[in-house]
Amino acid sequence: MINVPVGIGAIYLGSRALDRDDKKADGRKFDYLGSALIFLSIGSLIFGLNMSQEMGWKSPVILASFLAFLAFTVAFLVQEKRCRDPVVDLTLLKKRDFTLAQGAGFLQMMILAGALFLFPFHLELLKHIPVGRAGFILTAPSIAMVIFGPIAGMFPDKAGGRMVCTIAAVVSLAAFMLLSSFQD
Repeated sequence: MINVPVGIGAIYLGSRALDRDDKKADGRKFDYLGSALIFLSIGSLIFGLNMSQEMGWKSPVILASFLAFLAFTVAFLVQEKRCRDPVVDLTLLKKRDFTLAQGAGFLQMMILAGALFLFPFHLELLKHIPVGRAGFILTAPSIAMVIFGPIAGMFPDKAGGRMVCTIAAVVSLAAFMLLSSFQD
């Protein structure tokens, strides 16, 4: 429930600090259909993944949610190709550097999400650390991002984006390997 007041505060501060421009930028129109399709696509996938353990992977509801995910994804891709102002500009995927960078970022975030999901269980169930203390330990990555994020954001201007991303990927790999070596 801590996210609710923080979210409300962020919306309030954002509405006060950011310029509000109600005019359409360069005559562009928002792609409502594309937004709805990607929402339904991701929602179907998340529902299927979240409920599959409870309902069973072969459950008609779960299978239907995965089929809905595929159908909405195809419909989204068709919409984005046809739309003058798409939610996602699919032509970016034709650029090799962009596509490889997004793929590497996706893999890194998948590993990070898995680690952040499992690490509390490791601390509580295997290391027998009390819940409050484990929660305190888990604040370290967030605090590090708040402190080092703005600093790290300056490096691409000086060293170039490719070099910074490569170094970040290597450091992330080393950190994940170190994390995977934890013993009970």
